[in-house]
Amino acid sequence: LPHRPVPYRMASMWRRHGLPPRARTALWPAAIGNPLRVTRSLYEMLVRKAKAEENRWLAAVNTMALAEDVSPSGRVEPGSFMAQLRAIDLDLPRTLPDLAVMCVPDGPLRQECRLVLSAFAMYRPDIGYVQGMSFLAAMLLLYMDPFGAFVCLASLLLSSPTLLGLYQLNVETNSRRFRIFMKLLKAHNPALHRHLTDVGISPDQFLPMWFLTLYSRPLTTESAALVWDLYLLDKEPVLYAAGIAILDILDERLRDRDFDECLMLLLRDTREIIGGDREAFLDAMNSVVIPDVTYSEIADLEAEFAAPPAMPNDRLFACATPS
Repeated sequence: LPHRPVPYRMASMWRRHGLPPRARTALWPAAIGNPLRVTRSLYEMLVRKAKAEENRWLAAVNTMALAEDVSPSGRVEPGSFMAQLRAIDLDLPRTLPDLAVMCVPDGPLRQECRLVLSAFAMYRPDIGYVQGMSFLAAMLLLYMDPFGAFVCLASLLLSSPTLLGLYQLNVETNSRRFRIFMKLLKAHNPALHRHLTDVGISPDQFLPMWFLTLYSRPLTTESAALVWDLYLLDKEPVLYAAGIAILDILDERLRDRDFDECLMLLLRDTREIIGGDREAFLDAMNSVVIPDVTYSEIADLEAEFAAPPAMPNDRLFACATPS
């Protein structure tokens, strides 16, 4: 079902303080909704098909190895489901690195994340798995079960004009987003904007993975969850405010560094420097002013991706229509 409107008083508190961790279990799914009308039976069917495809491939590889008396090569066709699964397995160990449970190969969180992502790759093979999705799935799984996480992941990726546009990797559209970001940074902190421009730092070098993961990559899990709280309420403008807040906090460290040092700081060191002080980070975000003209530019971008994408493989999903 579509997401439920948030009452004004709750929205006001939500913006000022974010959500208590325990409240996210109920409020994140309520804010995201289920506009695609995904059912549990559909999800379970996708999981079965994903497992069956993996088992079929493993059986074929093992049969070939026995016949040729060689070790299985494990070759996969680019773009195939198994190629998607390999990309997922490559990314999972690097997902939410501040959580020890994600570092355990057979740990429940990593296995559930693999399950949700493989189900999505089976659900939308035209999109498949794109780097960054593992962070989204893992963040959702911190607050809900795999079925709930799948519903929210699919809804975020397919019904959100912002994330749909980002994950389609449209160079021109994303370049417009980066220009919006730099205009806001110039208005908010002209000295830092000038320094980054002078040393050759451009937003396409660091913003894509910040945006694609809703800041789950550059921030600690708790600070990222705060960005999610606000993003689910106020959508794309929050992404710009969060990015400028990070640059504000890093300002002094960035000012005396050259290109390589700035880029390393932006890509590798933000999590450790910013830490988990949610109040300080929230204050930094709230200090960013988003003018009316920016809201108009964002609305134009969203309009390009407002139509829900067509469902693929109608026959495949016909047996799992919602009741």
